[in-house]
Amino acid sequence: PGDRSEAVIAASRSCGAVRFFVDAELGEIDACHRTQYRKQAGHFFASANVTHEHLCIDDEENLTW
Repeated sequence: PGDRSEAVIAASRSCGAVRFFVDAELGEIDACHRTQYRKQAGHFFASANVTHEHLCIDDEENLTW
């Protein structure tokens, strides 16, 4: 899934242990101002939905859910 050579978006965790790439344009952005997100990040939380076939995750062994 996903192709990092044609990535539209490339990002990583702040520690650099996990990198991800999206090879499609992002749709509408969601934003949430709930207290739990503001406590974690110091600001509101923003995200976008991406289908699995457009997502490539490097170093997935460092990712926990």
